[in-house]
Amino acid sequence: MGGAFSFLSDWRRFGWLGKNIVIDGFFLTEKVTGVQRYALEVIRQLDQLWNPADGELEIAAPPGAVFPFPLNRIRFATVGKRTGDLWEQIDLVRHLRKRKALVVCMENILPALYRKGIIMIHDISLKVNPGMFRGTLRGKVSVCWRCLNYWLAACSAMRIGTVSACAKEEICRTYGVSPERITVLPSAWQHMDRVAPDESVLEGLPEDYWFALSSLAPTKNFRWIVEAARKHPEERFVIAGGGDLRGFLRENGAEGLQNLRLLGYITDEQARALMAHCKAFLMPTLYEGFGLPPLEAAAVGAKALVLSDIPVLHEVYGEAGTYIDPHGDASVLPPLKVLSSDEREALLEKYSWEKTARRMAELLVQMKD
Repeated sequence: MGGAFSFLSDWRRFGWLGKNIVIDGFFLTEKVTGVQRYALEVIRQLDQLWNPADGELEIAAPPGAVFPFPLNRIRFATVGKRTGDLWEQIDLVRHLRKRKALVVCMENILPALYRKGIIMIHDISLKVNPGMFRGTLRGKVSVCWRCLNYWLAACSAMRIGTVSACAKEEICRTYGVSPERITVLPSAWQHMDRVAPDESVLEGLPEDYWFALSSLAPTKNFRWIVEAARKHPEERFVIAGGGDLRGFLRENGAEGLQNLRLLGYITDEQARALMAHCKAFLMPTLYEGFGLPPLEAAAVGAKALVLSDIPVLHEVYGEAGTYIDPHGDASVLPPLKVLSSDEREALLEKYSWEKTARRMAELLVQMKD
């Protein structure tokens, strides 16, 4: 094939490459956030698309892990006895060597001693925004470990998948990776069709509210929302997501704001209800690899999308968004542009889990041929 796949000849020369493909199932032990949801939905579609004639496709997972959907064409295997990070670095590696398999790593982390396959790098925020991540010694070690994984992937022969053209360009620029090694495999929204809204979450909330959903990480820039709430007491703002809510309010001097509600971690059913009924879905983020929540919001009927004026959100949302300067003054809220039916349809048509899974399947077959 040349170019992007020339390294395969070296793998064959050493006699390791078989027909097996093993998906790293460590993500099945973690709480479902954006990266884990991506893995679940892509694998769910791969299970419907995969041709067994192209080889055996398997998920290898730690003890106690389960895949939440029925599998027909993908084999599920419980591997090893360990749990936690050591499982991925020891038990999974032993299994991969035994199977002589390509590995598919779905969430930024790879087996350091087995770099043959494809890794999904959803973004490299920890590398390019180091000042944004503070915390405990354990947290700092985690940041260093993830950045090491980015570097290991870049320096290996592994193919890299990522979720947007902007993320691809940043990986190439930061690590000097050839563009031919990276395939864009976007996120999508169809999982929201399986979610029934839980409208009980709306009890006690105002009828007209701006809604934001994400973690409270500094890159999400929720300080902008706090400032907007402080300067616009007539407006109502609701934030949902994981993190230290009390600490967030205290650090941002927002404990006394009556027009700001922090809901904490919510279910998918609650998120759907909040998205569908909000005045606008708000994402003042400083950095994203893709930026999935506004797409989910558009899919369930959010009236408007107010997004940061950053390149990746323009790439994903185009004319469907109203854009704000995330570093700018929050005293002036933008005039809302209501999503037209044509704009909503055009946005949703761009992305599907089936399309992404087909691209992944094609890539895996190319790597094996």
